[in-house]
Parts: sequence; structure tokens; C-alpha cells
Amino acid sequence: MKNSCDKTVIYYYAISEYTTPIEYVLKLKNIDAYPLETYRADQPGCFFAFEPSRLGENKLDKKIMGNFSIVEYQTRGILRVYRLQLKENADMSIFGETSQKKKRQLLWRDLWF
Repeated sequence: MKNSCDKTVIYYYAISEYTTPIEYVLKLKNIDAYPLETYRADQPGCFFAFEPSRLGENKLDKKIMGNFSIVEYQTRGILRVYRLQLKENADMSIFGETSQKKKRQLLWRDLWF
């Protein structure tokens, strides 16, 4: 990843089950990577997306495909890694929506009266 990126920051997208393990591995490799939801225009970077390889090729989220074009991809074990390029007409504000909304945590006590 770092070899194909000439910027100092990497932004990535992954389904929620893979976010923490991917973040952990990238930190082990000393790669300065952040979730796509934290993208800031004043801090340009490279974009990558991860998805399970069992889904088949190019099953990325519609938000991703609407704002990015795929430059290249590689399959690494159970993951497919896409290098993405931001489209000129990209609307990056839609990625911050989930991080700005307050997430409610579900507790066991919520399931019982």
C-alpha cells in the first residue's frame, strides 16, 4: 500500500468487521492510515478499500463507486484490496454523516424490560 502511495496519509474503507484488524495491521507496519469517514480536504492522501474476496469482484458500496474510480486491485488471502482515485465530482460529505451522528450502543438491559 505504502509503495503505491506518494502521499503521507492513507484513507481506507472497509466493512465494520474488518476495520479494527486492518487498522491494527497498518499501525504495525507504521502506515499512517485513517478511516475514510475522517477525510479532510486540507490533508490529501491516498485511498484504499478492503472487501472480502469471497464476494466476487467489485462489490464495493455504492457510496464508494459513486465517488471513486478503481485504479487497481489485488487479492491478498481473504481480502481484496482496491487502490482508489477520487473522482472530480466526488461528494465526500456523505462519508462524514455516520461519524457525526451519535451512535447508540445496545446494552443487554435494553433487551429486557
